[in-house]
Amino acid sequence: MIKNIYFVTFYTSGEPIDKGYNLKHTAFKIKEKLSPYFTNIFLFDKITLKQLKNSEDICNEHEEALDKNPNANNIGYFDFKPFIIDHVLSIIPEDSILVYHDANFEKNPQYWESDWNNIKEFTDKLFTDNSSDLFVQIERDGAYVKEYVKTYTIDTLIPNPIENNIVKNCMLINAARIILKNTKFSRNFIKEYLNLCKNKTLLAKTPNPTPDSAFKWSCGDQDVLNCLIYKYIFEGKLKPEFPIYSFMYRVLRFENKPFNWPGQSWNPHPTGASKIYNEELIHYINKKV
Repeated sequence: MIKNIYFVTFYTSGEPIDKGYNLKHTAFKIKEKLSPYFTNIFLFDKITLKQLKNSEDICNEHEEALDKNPNANNIGYFDFKPFIIDHVLSIIPEDSILVYHDANFEKNPQYWESDWNNIKEFTDKLFTDNSSDLFVQIERDGAYVKEYVKTYTIDTLIPNPIENNIVKNCMLINAARIILKNTKFSRNFIKEYLNLCKNKTLLAKTPNPTPDSAFKWSCGDQDVLNCLIYKYIFEGKLKPEFPIYSFMYRVLRFENKPFNWPGQSWNPHPTGASKIYNEELIHYINKKV
């Protein structure tokens, strides 16, 4: 076990608790398989989350479903994410590392293929290369903010018209994993993220009165996360190259170690890291400087 590196996730329990998929067994497997690599693993469901202080407005049921995440409205459009991260940061040691990870290893079995055995060295490299106590990955090359982030949310959080247009053409940030070092910077970021997620007009499917012509669908808290990350870059709190890395199939691994989907031993899939940059954003920031 590596000291001072922690793991946190949220799992749905199904009817009658949250109307989501029953991932109790998956949560048990996460605890069992990943415990050797972490100081402690924190697992939350709706019941244990609601036992935490100030949870009244978090993980509540909302009427309007999202197109590609039909259960998200039953758990607050994923607003639980910054809430449980904020809670765990408040109880783990200063400068320790926290890995938030989505819990659905059943839908995404490739998550088991991450480089868990070297997770401390892996996260240290992410922090060093990005000169930050925070890391989130680019989803993949060719996936843009304007396609998967609600235009209303971008327009609300990035009102400057030039910067607004730049963000819409930036690469999409994925919210499935958020890695942080427990410092004042990361705690402030998560608190700002949490406060924005309390505004459900930013997370829900509507309002979105003037969607971009390329817009396809939105994803709750991920919309806010994208805008907040790019807002931090404009404000000079993150360097313009952030976050540099995308990981194939969302497998947290730098080197290529092929894996097979269950039942598809004949079809190996590559993993590994690639560097992707938002060239227009970088040029804009450097020109301002």
